[in-house]
Amino acid sequence: MALTRPVKLIPDGPKPSAGSMSVTFASDATAMPVAMSGSGVKPMATSLSVTLASDQPAVPVSFSASGTQLRAASQSMTLASDHPALPVVVVATGAKATANSLAVTIATDQPAVPVSFSASGTQLRAASQSMTLASDHPALPVVVAATGAKATANSLAVTIATDQPAVPVSFVASGTQLRAASQSMTLASDHPALPVAVAATGAQTKANSLAVTIATDQPSLGVAIAPTGAQTRANSQSVSIATDQPNLGVTVAASGAQTMANSLSVTMATDQSALSIAEPSSSIVSGSIIANGQRLAAALTKFNGACIYLSGTYAAVNLSFEASYDSGTTYIAVNAVAINGSTVLAATGSLTNTSIAYKVYCPGATHISVRATAWTSGSASIRIAPYVIAMDPNPVITGILNGNQAVNSAQWGGANVLTGGSSGSVGVGGLAADSAAANGSPVQTGGLVRTAVDTTLAASDAMALTGTSGMQLLVKPYGLPETDWQFTTTLTTATAGAAKAAGAAGVRNYVTALQYQNTSATASAIQVQDGATVIWRGQAPASMAQPAVIVLPTPLRGTAATALNVQMITTGTNTFVNLQGYQAA
Repeated sequence: MALTRPVKLIPDGPKPSAGSMSVTFASDATAMPVAMSGSGVKPMATSLSVTLASDQPAVPVSFSASGTQLRAASQSMTLASDHPALPVVVVATGAKATANSLAVTIATDQPAVPVSFSASGTQLRAASQSMTLASDHPALPVVVAATGAKATANSLAVTIATDQPAVPVSFVASGTQLRAASQSMTLASDHPALPVAVAATGAQTKANSLAVTIATDQPSLGVAIAPTGAQTRANSQSVSIATDQPNLGVTVAASGAQTMANSLSVTMATDQSALSIAEPSSSIVSGSIIANGQRLAAALTKFNGACIYLSGTYAAVNLSFEASYDSGTTYIAVNAVAINGSTVLAATGSLTNTSIAYKVYCPGATHISVRATAWTSGSASIRIAPYVIAMDPNPVITGILNGNQAVNSAQWGGANVLTGGSSGSVGVGGLAADSAAANGSPVQTGGLVRTAVDTTLAASDAMALTGTSGMQLLVKPYGLPETDWQFTTTLTTATAGAAKAAGAAGVRNYVTALQYQNTSATASAIQVQDGATVIWRGQAPASMAQPAVIVLPTPLRGTAATALNVQMITTGTNTFVNLQGYQAA
């Protein structure tokens, strides 16, 4: 049977751990007071950890007043959640490096903590720390060191507040900087204009230059072109000229004609003076005509006409002017005008030992040629020189003479007679005055007085209106006299008779009037037929004392290419029948 024995502690003071024994108290043992040695704070190595009972009254803890301890010589401590705040004193030994400092978390209700900056001067970025200010923190003045402009690597980007007063920016006056050593800068929309000086080092290559956008109200800038001579297209730049830019002189290098690939299109000003264009000598073709049917042709590349010169010793040669629009496969007739004349010609006419030149205008043609349609003997030398004709040598003349403008009628002379006029006259349509011989000035609006048949008129002739000496205009109704017809017969049976045979395809028979008289004692009806179709019918009483005369204001109209017939309905009559009409479409 175990006996409880009291344990007595020796009151000769605390013992070191090595000379002590551990004691386990019974769960119902009476609490024992524990006194701490008052020999001062001990280092951790000579101390023991103590676990306080959950109902242990608070144990006061004091801190050594031996001064601030370095982090390495200090211990972390967790305060009870209801522990009063502990004052923290920051040693005023100056700012510490990050490695010798501790991060501090400020309580949400912590009063503002003043922060001071070292007044030891501006710090480099590498020796400085970033700091985030509270949203309601007053603005901090920032002083920029006056040590001069810094390189980008030694500078910091600064975001200006939206209500920040203007910050003056100065530029280093060390001279012009190369693009590689410069920085781009965007000016505020209301920033005053900055003067820009261009270094007078001469023209720069494109790689060493910058594009410049000129303001819409920028005064004119003088642009000088380096006088190094004409440049190739690859080494040149396009320039847009302002609408009010004075004319710029352009010099074309005299290096000869260039191929299309090496040329540039040029838009001529509306008031540009005429430019002479030289034709390549290789486009001129020369040859001889020594036989009938022979042709000499020249290509019209880049040209719209040609000058054709004829010379030599030859007899009865006639040349026709012809052009091709399909690279010389087929040729069609074109007109020409003699260099020293104005008559439009399709051929030269028969010539012998004649030297003469012609100009031919044929825009769009690929080739121009002359072809012999007649030749008797000799050799006709031909020279075809293609060139650009600025206008049609035989234009259609139109226009209006306003007021009392002078007209030199001699310019209209020669064999080129105007319609209805005469040589040296500008009249159009006729020159006969009223009641005068047909050689006056006004344009005729009437016709000619005829007192006899004009037997000279033939098909396709032009003819003036015909009037009488009593001033009556002659007008014949219906068709031409040559197409009028008339028919007469006596009908005694009921068989239809052909009054007019069928016309050609598309030609109809028309009836303008008919007369008939039945002299027999047998009455009957009479009818006109378009082929077998009745188109008119009437009564023919017996023993008619007078003929019946029928005039048709609107002629009876038959079918094209169909005969016109007349017929009595009753047989045994004796009826005289007459019909008149004409043929037309």
